[in-house]
Amino acid sequence: MLSVFELLPLSADVFDLATELRAMHGLKTPDALHAACAIHHGCDQIWTNDDRLRHVSGRIAVRIIG
Repeated sequence: MLSVFELLPLSADVFDLATELRAMHGLKTPDALHAACAIHHGCDQIWTNDDRLRHVSGRIAVRIIG
């Protein structure tokens, strides 16, 4: 199952974007990093059970599960 996942590196650009998302949408730091990393690396969607990430849905598709 884990073979379908890819670990993505965190760079200064990802941290900058996370800071922006956190300020714009009131996200907690881990949530902002999750979204920023996915956006930065060109992912087309995020799967999460945290509906607070729906705020970034203008930049990436957010699929709420659970």
